[in-house]
Amino acid sequence: SLNHFYKRKKEMKLLLLLLLMTILACKVQGIGQSGKACSQKFEDLESSLNDTRKKVESMEHEMEKVVGVMKELFLAHYDPDAFEEQRRLKKEVEIKEQAKLKKQEDERLFKEELIEQSLEDGKSAPDNIECRNYAFLTHFRNIEDSGQDDTNSSYCDSPNWSPSGSDVSPDWVGTGWYRFYGPSGHRMPTTAPGEDQCGTFGTGWLIGDHPSVPGETVDARVCFQALDECFRSVDVKITNCNSFYVYYLPDAPFCKFRYCATNERL
Repeated sequence: SLNHFYKRKKEMKLLLLLLLMTILACKVQGIGQSGKACSQKFEDLESSLNDTRKKVESMEHEMEKVVGVMKELFLAHYDPDAFEEQRRLKKEVEIKEQAKLKKQEDERLFKEELIEQSLEDGKSAPDNIECRNYAFLTHFRNIEDSGQDDTNSSYCDSPNWSPSGSDVSPDWVGTGWYRFYGPSGHRMPTTAPGEDQCGTFGTGWLIGDHPSVPGETVDARVCFQALDECFRSVDVKITNCNSFYVYYLPDAPFCKFRYCATNERL
């Protein structure tokens, strides 16, 4: 009840006053026998104050809920249209929050999966350092998956051509060794896939073959198909890590250019 709530608040103010008075008394009495008793009194009052504060906060929270329900009942009776609109907006907020939490949980589980997969594959991988020290490309890059849920077709694997950073691929961290995994596919295509694929305009594909022997590293060239099959190209390296490939990839030469992959495995 309100009377009980205000009584608790008054009790909290009184305890706070007593606590301040006890602090002053402790300073006057010093550290003697009486000072020890004063210190114990201070601890008792502080504990009581904390307990009362928690009760008041709990009651304030409950009162906020009651007030909210009363407002809803008032709207439902006097303005049904506004009440339904408020309920709709509240439901939208709840759905968005649930979707946000689910996305965060999915990302956490996927990161755990990447770590476990990397450790498991590392057991059978050759001694090449790049077979254990690489970054994952996990954002959708699969030219065989036309149903991937992303409307941005302007991603690029280079921060140099996107000053704001808004178009840089979420999984791109700069020049280095990479492994395609999950939604991105598994290995680069060796035939021109066509423009406007894998979330970009200039699609990166591999000229040449992948290394066939575990531990083998080969030099290769990636073409970016835009206007023609090899509008621009960059030199790359590929290492066979027994159950997967890793690629040494430089920043793409332009924005709207990125490295693509297929479902084909090693």
